Amino acid sequence: LAGRMGDAAGPTTYNSATKRVEKEMKKHLAFLPQGMNLNQPSESHAEFTWLYASPKALVGINNEDNQQGVSGEEALSLFRSGQKLTPRGCTYEDFGRRTKNGEPSKGFQHVVRINRVLVSKSAFKQAQRLAGEKAGQLRAACYAVAKKYVPSKSVPAWIEKKIPTVEVNGKWKLQEGGMGTPAAFIEMTIKSTGVVSNDRLAEKFQGAIKASQKSIEAKLKQLAKGAKYVWETGAVYFEK
Repeated sequence: LAGRMGDAAGPTTYNSATKRVEKEMKKHLAFLPQGMNLNQPSESHAEFTWLYASPKALVGINNEDNQQGVSGEEALSLFRSGQKLTPRGCTYEDFGRRTKNGEPSKGFQHVVRINRVLVSKSAFKQAQRLAGEKAGQLRAACYAVAKKYVPSKSVPAWIEKKIPTVEVNGKWKLQEGGMGTPAAFIEMTIKSTGVVSNDRLAEKFQGAIKASQKSIEAKLKQLAKGAKYVWETGAVYFEK
């Protein structure tokens, strides 16, 4: 069961984990485009700061969201806090248009507000790295349990590297009792963000539970007919 849960939980690859983290972070954080930074003239008001102007847009941000001086660790904290709030929507909010230098003949600029917490690019990348280190720990916790009973269980290398970490941070717990008796039990606890609240993840785990239930029922029927059981792998076979 633990192995099936590890197989069902994402992300499946290191690259997909990295992309997923970046995609999720961009729902809450942003950094200025290359070449657009506060070294350029900016105008600050009581609650709003105009950051920069390009040929097509005049861009500003609410002062409370202008956090370009924070560290990577602080940016990660802002990201985690943002995940608990109502989604912000589009990254850029268009407030309308204005003429360039008051002359319509020169075209228009969009007046835009950045609808994200703005951090420096280096802080964003550091926060992304820190968040990425936690990606895959849920799978690692499941596999840590599985490998206690089936050491030969195949685990992706990038996930297996995280098993020592989840052993230290307490993301999994295993308890046995009455082994070798009719009252034997094995109880495992997996702790990770979204195990209960993420409906999609819960559905995957329910699928793993049902698959294990069917497998156990099928194996018990075979054992009742005289089949042999391989403890190291869980395989059932009939002797020829």
